[in-house]
Amino acid sequence: MKRYEIKFDVTGYDLTNLITELQMIYLYPQRKIISTYYDTIYLKYFNDSEEGLLPRKKVRVRNYENDKNLNLEIKETEIDFRKKLVLSNIDDKKVNDLLMKNHKYDEIVSPKLRVIYNRKYFKCKYGRITYDFNINYFDLMLGNFNRIFSQKKILELKNTDLKLKDEFIKNFSLKNVRFSKYCDGISSFKDFKKKQA
Repeated sequence: MKRYEIKFDVTGYDLTNLITELQMIYLYPQRKIISTYYDTIYLKYFNDSEEGLLPRKKVRVRNYENDKNLNLEIKETEIDFRKKLVLSNIDDKKVNDLLMKNHKYDEIVSPKLRVIYNRKYFKCKYGRITYDFNINYFDLMLGNFNRIFSQKKILELKNTDLKLKDEFIKNFSLKNVRFSKYCDGISSFKDFKKKQA
């Protein structure tokens, strides 16, 4: 199913005011999400995303706090929509085998970045909304477990109705942004390493 996703940087906004303005209703209890992002040796997925190339893809293994089940998620971004394939209860040591078997990938990938953050879930008349905060990045390249904390707060509208997406953008003063936790994390560590050099 084609799903439209649009993100907003709401770092300077009060969540209570957002809930009122957007008439959001809590959908699920808050969860802590743990995502491990995979990329090629030359960071092809990162570079494609930074360049805004389409189509592009992202590969991650995700689980939730207190849940040992790992899900492999393959996200592909096309013009104006994304599709996501989820393989449940996987062995994270077999990511490349699963990619080749289920998605005909010919690229070898390895873990590059772990992202741990909190997510709140809402719904409103425009679709489902998530609110991500307390974002922590962990560098997995070269076995280096440095951590960077991000102050950013990201609100994302997810729906399958293009008209509702356009109506949401028209009716509210929020400015939509291109934002990827994976790219933000990799860029943050690159900046950190430059300062240390």
